[in-house]
This record gives sequence, structure tokens and C-alpha cells, in this order.
Amino acid sequence: MIDGEDSAECIFRFYHEVIWQKTMVQAQGPAEDVPPSLRVCGQDVECVDEFTYLGVLIHSSCSSEPEIRRQCAMTRTAMQKLDHRLWRSRIATSTKLHLYNTYILPIVLYASECWTVNKAAVNKLTRWTSGACKESLASNGRIA
Repeated sequence: MIDGEDSAECIFRFYHEVIWQKTMVQAQGPAEDVPPSLRVCGQDVECVDEFTYLGVLIHSSCSSEPEIRRQCAMTRTAMQKLDHRLWRSRIATSTKLHLYNTYILPIVLYASECWTVNKAAVNKLTRWTSGACKESLASNGRIA
């Protein structure tokens, strides 16, 4: 053990090495109160408003709205890529629904169990999913 270190700090040093170039700090609250960087263990660490962790957007507002918008945008992109090949093809409606439930819904609902939602967010998601489903089935002429 190094002089002045307790055993927990020594164990942490032995098993973990901090990569300071990738380390960021996120402050909660008003952005005007947040400094551009902090000094931690003699290293400058950037303060950020948002970052992506395990594929989920973490925002300093503690709201899930930015993540919900991001997931809807990614899902919209996936739907557009499948537009001519799948949604506008002559595949049976039941097969399209099965593919929608298998490939599209998991994109929009990724990490949704961690979202903090209000009634407006639920209504937005409901409108978006029903609109996306209606759009994908309308190409068969089944839904007007």
C-alpha cells in the first residue's frame, strides 16, 4: 500500500484505470451554473449537457423527451429504409405486422423501461406508433 491510501482506494487503483480522455461529468440543473470543465484527481474533465451511455441518451434536464425524440427519429429512418422493399410491396398485411412488431417496435422502445414519461409523451408515442403502423399498412390499400 502507498502511504496515505486506505485499502479501498488501493484496490480501486489496482483494478481500475480511468481513461481521462473519455471521462465526462454531467451536472443536473440550469446550464448557466455549470462550468465548462472540472479538475478531478489532477485531470481536467469536460462538463457536458448530454451523453450516450449504453445506447441511451442521458440529458441533464432529467427528462426522457430528448431520448424519446431520438428513438422516434432512428425508427423513422429504419422505416424509410424499408419503405419500398417491404411496406410498399405486395407482402400480406399479417406478415407486415409481424415484421413491424419484430423489427420496428424494438427500435422505438429500446430502454423505454427507464424513461420518465408524462401524459404528453405517452400521447406522442401512441400517435407516432399508430401513424407508423397505419403508414406501413396503407400501401396495401387495406387502411384508408
